This record gives sequence, C-alpha cells and structure tokens, in this order.
Amino acid sequence: MIVKVLIIDDHELVRAGIRLILHDIEPTIKLFEAASVAQGMLEIQREPTLDAVIMGLALQKENSLSSLKQINHMADCQLVVISPDKDQAIIERAIPNSAITFIPKSSEASFIHRQLKTVVDRCIDQLKSNPRPDVKSTAKYRHMGGYVPRVELTEDMIDIINNLTRRQKEVLELLAAGKTNKQICATLGLSDGTVKNHVTAILSMFGVNRRTKAALLAREYESKRA
Repeated sequence: MIVKVLIIDDHELVRAGIRLILHDIEPTIKLFEAASVAQGMLEIQREPTLDAVIMGLALQKENSLSSLKQINHMADCQLVVISPDKDQAIIERAIPNSAITFIPKSSEASFIHRQLKTVVDRCIDQLKSNPRPDVKSTAKYRHMGGYVPRVELTEDMIDIINNLTRRQKEVLELLAAGKTNKQICATLGLSDGTVKNHVTAILSMFGVNRRTKAALLAREYESKRA
C-alpha cells in the first residue's frame, strides 16, 4: 500500500524539505507537488484519492483563509497546515470543528518530523482498514477530473439509500455530482454545519470515511435505476 500526499507551497526549498522528511518517514510514499493553491486544486482534481494534503500558508495574508477553506472542502483526506503564524485559533475560528493538523514553521525539526509521522501513520492505518482498490483491475469512473474505481453497491446499501430522508438524498445527489460542501450549502440554502452533519451521517450509514466513495455509491445506485 502506498500513501499519496500532496504538498502545496510557493517555495521550492520548503517543498524540498517536506519531501525529505516524508521520504525519511516512509520511503515508498508517493508525492505530488504544487507551487500555488490553484495548482493544488488541479492536483486534487487529478488525484481524488489523496491520503493527505500538506499546505504551507501564511494565515495573515489576504485570501489565505479563503484558500484554506477551498482546499478543506475539496480534499477528502487529512489536511496539514504548516504556517509562519503560531496562532492555531485563527484556523479554528475560520473552520470550526475541523481536524486540521497545525504545525508552526518555527517548530524544531524533531517536532515537525513527529507531527508528519503521526499524519503518515494515520494514512497507513486508514489504508489498512479501508484499502484503496486497484484502479488497474477495476472499472473506472471519471470524477472531479481524475479516475476513481467503481465501487460495489450491495443490497444493504440500496436499502440505506432508499431509506434516507429527502434532505439526505438531496445532499447525496450533490455529492455524486462532485459538489463541495460550500456548493451544497448554496444549492440547498443550508448552513455549513448542517451540510457537514448530513455528510457525516451519510458516510456513517454507508460505513465509509471518504465522501468520494459515497458519491460513487450514489452514482452506481442511479445507474442501476436507469
């Protein structure tokens, strides 16, 4: 199993340093890189089965929190922010109840190494409990600009979808269309917290922890009905 991580930072030296640490932690890790948030979004679209995104971000800069929110919505994986700022509360106020790992750039190298090792270990545990299917040996769906494998829709899952509330079905349909939480909020006129609660409930009922898989299940369901 290979952990896939995207590094987003506008400084090549920073990306190189993170690269060295990650390869020291896990030599087989597969890394993707982007020098800007816009490039990072394209990489997420091309590679929707990322296990983690590590993002260099100066929180005090204009549009930084907006960029962070966009990446947080798009990336269905662990998110790490490495910042010259030390106030993690800025993130917590901007994105309440998020599970973002925050690492100040001023931290000692050993601390940064430990934090990133914890992230990589979580990715490995996740892959062990929920293996990523082999794309080469399965049918492929086009999703968010990248290819992801077809999932098996069981009778139990069909029953789950049939018994979803009207609102949950609406949220699931938008997930299947590749919409972010923000876009779902705008479409349905719901708050971010309400949408997150619906998405969490849907993932829990399906027994999955990636919104991409829930979206694929919904697509498979619709294809069987057609």
